[in-house]
Amino acid sequence: MSLNIALMNAISGLQTNSKALDVTAQNVSNVNTVGYSYKTVHQQAVVIAGQGAGVEVASVTRTVNEFMILELRNAVTDLGDVDVRNEYYARMQNLFGTLSSDTSPAIGLAELATKFQALADTPENISLRTDLVERARLLTEQFADMAEQIEDLRIEVDRAIEDAAAEITTQLGLVHGLNIQIARGIALSQGVGELQDQRDIALNKVADLIDIQQFTRTNGEIVVLSKGGRTLVDGAAATVSHTSVSGINPLVTHAGGAIDAIDLNGVDITNEITSGRIAGLVAMRDTLLPNLHSQMQELLTVLHDEVNALHNQGTAHPGLASVTGTRTLNAADPPGWTGDFRVAVTDTAGTIVEFQDFDLSTMPTVGDLVTAINGMANLSASLNTAGKLVITPSGANRVAFNEMTSSVTLGNETIGASHFMGLNDFFTSSNEYNEYGSSYQTNQTAPLGLAGTLTFDGSFGTTAVNYIAGNSLDDIATAINADATLTAAGITASVVTDGSGYRLRINEPTGTNFFITDSASLTSAIDLKVRNTQIVSQISVRGDAVNDPSLVARGTLSNSLTLAVGDVGLSTGDKSTVQSIANLFNNKLDFNATNLLAGSTSTLSQYAAEIVSLNAAQANAAGNTLDARQILVDNLQATTGEISGVNLDEELSRMIVLENAYAASARVITTTQNLFDILSDMVR
Repeated sequence: MSLNIALMNAISGLQTNSKALDVTAQNVSNVNTVGYSYKTVHQQAVVIAGQGAGVEVASVTRTVNEFMILELRNAVTDLGDVDVRNEYYARMQNLFGTLSSDTSPAIGLAELATKFQALADTPENISLRTDLVERARLLTEQFADMAEQIEDLRIEVDRAIEDAAAEITTQLGLVHGLNIQIARGIALSQGVGELQDQRDIALNKVADLIDIQQFTRTNGEIVVLSKGGRTLVDGAAATVSHTSVSGINPLVTHAGGAIDAIDLNGVDITNEITSGRIAGLVAMRDTLLPNLHSQMQELLTVLHDEVNALHNQGTAHPGLASVTGTRTLNAADPPGWTGDFRVAVTDTAGTIVEFQDFDLSTMPTVGDLVTAINGMANLSASLNTAGKLVITPSGANRVAFNEMTSSVTLGNETIGASHFMGLNDFFTSSNEYNEYGSSYQTNQTAPLGLAGTLTFDGSFGTTAVNYIAGNSLDDIATAINADATLTAAGITASVVTDGSGYRLRINEPTGTNFFITDSASLTSAIDLKVRNTQIVSQISVRGDAVNDPSLVARGTLSNSLTLAVGDVGLSTGDKSTVQSIANLFNNKLDFNATNLLAGSTSTLSQYAAEIVSLNAAQANAAGNTLDARQILVDNLQATTGEISGVNLDEELSRMIVLENAYAASARVITTTQNLFDILSDMVR
């Protein structure tokens, strides 16, 4: 071996050991760096013309188990989904508190029932009326606040989706850029371990947000796909986008087109995302929070309708100084009502001054009844500019009503005339006769197995829409929309999403009233009736009753067929109406199925407690699932860490070996240099 070859070997040893020391130092300095993988220097002998010429670094690779990385990435995706659900379920819990807390709607309803019973026990007590109205007002404000917080959460979730979509786009761009650098490095036989670590970190961030799959090309580039097979990174990075809403209500949904899609290069992939934080956010926005609102809607629809039905059967003593109905009516509206409706004028002691029983079957329109009431000697009646029926007695007289046998059919609901016109409601909302809705349905395309005819009446006339046993909700909506008379009147039908289910909605957006009757049982089967989708946020105690609690109905106008002027129409101690309302809170009422709550027969407080209990159970299940998935992620991280993590003891041992090898190479160089000097002296 020549001295030149010996020197070359020694120098290559110095260079190789120096590179190995650099990598070891990098390993040690990144021992606690998240995402860093242990790097290994691979050496190979240099052979020139069949003779050894030293050593060189063949490659620097990272020590990882790609299968374990993919397993961990999938686990992180699932964890992100349930982590979101757990966070928002906990916040939903805060809306209600516990079953026994003052913020629980079940407790609020129980307290309202107590107030009604207290007034029934002592109907003349002024302070008890005030307490009752104040308790009811606070309860409706509490429900309105819950509705607002639910919608605020939906807006917050939607903005989080927008941020997550932007983050995915950013990270996909990083993956694409790193792909190019890694492919170039491999082609030039350069170390790419650090670049691969950075790419893994970017992919992990994507996987936390959305479920992905991937494969690696021979040039080192990774192709990233969505679980649905759509390309995210392959020669270019995809763009994921979503524009959040500025405002929201129960009818603002993604399925209805009112919420922007999550787009991948302009294609809607919202329903293709099945896991990751975005999947959890979408579930919260479109299903879980709307489910909660739907349950509250069912509770308050029953509360509103049942209390108002009873309150309209009674009146305050000695009658009302004036009346303004809560429903918007038109003189040409044909309610199709039947039976007798009693209107009485009383004096300040409740004695009959004048009364009349109106046979509604002889009055085809609302205007006919208004004209008839206005014809009474001591009353004036008219529809004001807002379409509300205003009835004013003369002088100091009062007015009172008894619904007698009056009846108006509105889909699956039959109510009395006073209730229909909202002459003595306790609760108010924007329930009008231009909006009908079904109960929650689990399927929109399954045959309902019913046959019959829906009849629509309004100022436009009368028209019939037939349905057959094979029809679904979608089919019925299509049949309604195909009716030329309804189309001309501006009445349309649609199947709208309601959390994890559907509702049939029939409405006329400009406020034109219409009335639905059914020849068979469709309206009963789907509980199609006048329904306010925003009742949770809109329900309130009637304004004049808040200002004057004496307007709370306690007794009932006499329904005696022998009633005469001068008779007592209303007695001071009559508590029949307020007692009926107090009893209502103890009665078992029918509640439709809503999402995860099955249909039930419960008291109002019991149903409210069921809502709270269901939410608590869902929150507990989400927490347990989160714990289980966190354990899985922790275990996988520990396992991958054992494979790819830096072991300080091993690195310190390796440093000693490298130090000795470096010193030996240096010694060879020194010795070779001495030999060159001796050779030079001999030549001289």
